Amino acid sequence: MRGLGQNTKDNLKVLKFLHEWMVQDGISNANLAENMKVTRTSVTSWFTTDDIKLTRMAELAEVYKKAFIINLTNKDGKITDIMITSPQSLHENKVLKRFFDGLGYSIPEMAKLRKVSDQAMRDLISNSSVGLKKLQQIAELCGAKVVYRL
Repeated sequence: MRGLGQNTKDNLKVLKFLHEWMVQDGISNANLAENMKVTRTSVTSWFTTDDIKLTRMAELAEVYKKAFIINLTNKDGKITDIMITSPQSLHENKVLKRFFDGLGYSIPEMAKLRKVSDQAMRDLISNSSVGLKKLQQIAELCGAKVVYRL
């Protein structure tokens, strides 16, 4: 994939899966931008910040006819696989509710861990524009592991 400097590639943690898929399928930043109807600058910023919104990943899955999988293993070893194939599937499958339920914490427990109000947690759960990096940070805070796949 052209356009992504070696330093950026080496520092990817959250979006490593996306970079690997693009390399495997021969998709450049320009191709991705064109197909997603965003600017090349947007695509570059995803990689330089190592983050992308959940809604954008749902759009990408739909455009490329792929399933975006969130594989979550909580602190007790319970595995939750969440599949996203389109922006509609974010809501139909209650993706964020399933993600947070998969962590094994109630809203008040999660709020206490994150040092935010219960309402702030409810707002986050209903906000499908949350970034993948934030989801990964929350999972790690809960002793869980997240693997993203296309």
